Amino acid sequence: MSCFYVLRPVRDALGTQYPLQWLFLGTFLSVLALLPLHAYALSRWPRQRFVPLILGAFAVLMVLFHALLAQKAAPAWVGIAFFIFVAVFVVYGVSLLWALLADVYSPTAARQDYGYIAAGATSGALLGPPLSLLLVPLLGVPAMLLVAAGLLTLGIFAALKVARSSGGEATAAVGGGLWEGARLVRSQPVLWGLLLLVFFNSGAGTLLYNVQVDVARQLYPDLAQRATYFARIDLAINVGALLLQFLVARWLLTRYGSGPAMLIPTLLMAMSFVVLAASPLPAMVALAQIAQRGSAFGLLQPGRESLYPGQSRMARYKAKTFIDVIVFRGADVVFVWAHQALVLLGAGIPGIAMAGLLLTLGMGFGAWRAARAAQSPATAKVELPAP
Repeated sequence: MSCFYVLRPVRDALGTQYPLQWLFLGTFLSVLALLPLHAYALSRWPRQRFVPLILGAFAVLMVLFHALLAQKAAPAWVGIAFFIFVAVFVVYGVSLLWALLADVYSPTAARQDYGYIAAGATSGALLGPPLSLLLVPLLGVPAMLLVAAGLLTLGIFAALKVARSSGGEATAAVGGGLWEGARLVRSQPVLWGLLLLVFFNSGAGTLLYNVQVDVARQLYPDLAQRATYFARIDLAINVGALLLQFLVARWLLTRYGSGPAMLIPTLLMAMSFVVLAASPLPAMVALAQIAQRGSAFGLLQPGRESLYPGQSRMARYKAKTFIDVIVFRGADVVFVWAHQALVLLGAGIPGIAMAGLLLTLGMGFGAWRAARAAQSPATAKVELPAP
């Protein structure tokens, strides 16, 4: 996560130079293209092999992008490709690591420890923005990719240690075909609820992110100033998330289960859109982003991730990848174009905020359905045999 938050301000600053709808479409097509390779790795190799190989490939690509961005006159396609690369890296990397944890943890242990593990991730994320604020003026934007690659390499060693632990089935490949995850989502109520939650949460976040990018373009004409602006918002988000993870998440998950942990961020997001509709000011946009993403990282993610240890390995790796990567990035594409339509219709920030408020209803329904199905005996884990 520290690696990603070093890359994120650079990605966001570069992204403001291009139409976001095309960047999001390119990201979605890229994750679709990578899906067969991901399915092949899961079907052929045990976790202690495919986890470091996939993350190692991302580290190598960061070094290659450094060489491209360090050119005096880097072609426009390099910035576009880098934005897409980082967007693919974060969804694949984060989803893979949470799947690895679900493969090791029991449902009870997940409810006890996932808040703290998420806090560990946020602590790493807190390192990213200060590093960007400190090093970008000294080293320049391209050098941050080497910093990120070094941080990810340290993370690979930690992930390899977890992958080699005795929990789960360390020596077995997951198995299954290319679209096994999608088929499993259709038949499992817990997974279907999580799909709805992720789809509408991604949609609401995409609308808010587009508003934030529009504000950054208006306020900060310089690329380095935009990177600093995004880094400051990320820092505030991660501080809020860390407090929730340490002080609230474990208590909420162990005492009340995953339902409240998923529904409270939904309520906070709805309130943020109401405030933003009433006061469409740049400061309110930043505060809404902080409230939405801070509560999502602090409560929503530990809450929904704690449901996966009770599912089959096929669900933990393949259905989870389908939801976290394909559905998540597909929602990005749908709602970035919806944002463009709202702008063309003259909706402005208040109209976009009201559209986001409607999406929180879908989030709430998905969270309720997933939490309710997880409590049902009919959702007991059914393990499919590996080929």
